[in-house]
Amino acid sequence: GAAGEGVVYVDGPITPEFVEKYQKRYGEPPTSYAGYAYDILMMLDKVRRERGTSPEEIRAGFAATKDFPGVMGAISILPNRDASLKFILMQVKEEKPTVYNK
Repeated sequence: GAAGEGVVYVDGPITPEFVEKYQKRYGEPPTSYAGYAYDILMMLDKVRRERGTSPEEIRAGFAATKDFPGVMGAISILPNRDASLKFILMQVKEEKPTVYNK
């Protein structure tokens, strides 16, 4: 509401296809949390199919992930085990999230 007006925050870009499918199924637009959760599960499924399900196989599979085509953009796992993700700055304007323009 009005209390959030002007707040700037970090979010992630979601593919329009995912937004459309999500909105059709759940009746509301997805948050980036939904996109990240979807990507994590899809990455885990890929690792499971290609490597196996033991902790060592899963760890190795995630470590080898490069440019996974996620709904939140291309995801790679870095040597320090962080994920490379694209972020965008958003701002609440007229009580709606908008891309931040300084």
